[in-house]
Amino acid sequence: MLQKPNSTKEQIIQILSNKWPISVKELHKELEKEFNAKLTYQAVHKTISEMIENKILENENKKLQLNKKWLESQKKFFDTTESKYSGKHENYILDPYNYEPQKFEFDNISKFCVTMAHWINDICLKDKGDQIGIGILRHLWSPTSLRFVDLDLLKKMGKVNKTYMIIKFNSNLDRWLKKQYDNVSLGPIKLGVNHEYEDDFAVRNSYVIQVHFSDETKKIMDSYYKNVKDIKDLLKYYIFQKIPKEKIKITVTVYRNRDMANLLKKQAISYFEAKE
Repeated sequence: MLQKPNSTKEQIIQILSNKWPISVKELHKELEKEFNAKLTYQAVHKTISEMIENKILENENKKLQLNKKWLESQKKFFDTTESKYSGKHENYILDPYNYEPQKFEFDNISKFCVTMAHWINDICLKDKGDQIGIGILRHLWSPTSLRFVDLDLLKKMGKVNKTYMIIKFNSNLDRWLKKQYDNVSLGPIKLGVNHEYEDDFAVRNSYVIQVHFSDETKKIMDSYYKNVKDIKDLLKYYIFQKIPKEKIKITVTVYRNRDMANLLKKQAISYFEAKE
């Protein structure tokens, strides 16, 4: 049996989950009837105003109902939480209405790379504003599996806007990947930049995606990027599963912070403005 909600906000949500749209006056009566709430009309109106400001409620033609976008974000939150508790780790949903840091764990390089590409592409399509992208990376991101759908996604990203990328290493695979990025106009890219960052950062608009690779993951990736020179070597790694899944640990944290985003953009672009 569900416990009755205690706060006025929770009570309003429960009422509007069963009956909508209703006026403020009707909602006040429902609160008194359903929860025996001893609240003044002014107190209820104040709570409603806060919930509208926080985009939990909608007020159309003086009738109240739950905000559909808020409902969608709640569903995504509980879906993601359920996935984490079940140990599936397959539901990598980035909530665009959540301004708190969002954290995700990956144990697969391909899944990580494809998920990042989808997130960045979605941000470009949905979040209007400064569309210049930034990548401050250890290596150019690339899945270890080859699928045509992933190549199409890369082409879409190249069509959206300019993305400045500075890459710490200048390995065999980084050089080959740069050619593929160049072919779809995804760049500009500079390899072998001795930047100060230990983690990877990708920036789009106000989104800052911080990627932390475990020390063991860094060793595996450094060896992989050193030994793979072209698509033939890439296929060998994929077919013979040379990257041990159990040793891969990638932690991704997503922030909504425009000041941080602007600072990272300024630093990355400065490498392209400097005289050779």
